[in-house]
Amino acid sequence: LNEGLACSQRYNDNLTTAEIQWHIGHLQRLLSQFTSARENLNASAAAFATAVHPKGQARAWNELGYMAWHQQQHGEAQSYAESALACLSGDDPERAVSLSVLGLVAISWRHWQEGEVYFKEALQIRTTEKNQQYMAWNMQHLGYILHSKGDYDAAIPFYESAIHILTEVQDLRNCGIAQMNLGIVYSLMKQPT
Repeated sequence: LNEGLACSQRYNDNLTTAEIQWHIGHLQRLLSQFTSARENLNASAAAFATAVHPKGQARAWNELGYMAWHQQQHGEAQSYAESALACLSGDDPERAVSLSVLGLVAISWRHWQEGEVYFKEALQIRTTEKNQQYMAWNMQHLGYILHSKGDYDAAIPFYESAIHILTEVQDLRNCGIAQMNLGIVYSLMKQPT
């Protein structure tokens, strides 16, 4: 990626530069190299702006939003997600990412109703896209919100659906999290078996 970045910069290809910087920043975020990730993602957003590519700019802002949320900078995460939403059309699938970031912020602030609205809208987009793994992640979050609100009966189907999908796509980490949370719900309902 670094060699490709150098080449795209040498040829003044802003769109390719922006895309490669996004990928580098994304990988750095996953490696918890947050300072470098922030630099590359901000550079990506700027390059997408120069190339007049609002969807790319929204992708960079959403990635920055996820990173800010992981670092418990919830106001900053919200700001990035709202900025991303502002430059996306109403039917753009990238909106689901922005809504998920906003949902995570709402969970962090214990704004359960707000989080439920965000994740339901994100799930609707993911269902239209037929993106199974992302659908399951949204279902997990909805299950968590509902069980946090004390609505255990409503949480159970979301967890069960998420577990089914995550098993199929072999996302064992998130499947384990959903199973653990479902177990917690049954424990709270005094149904240990």
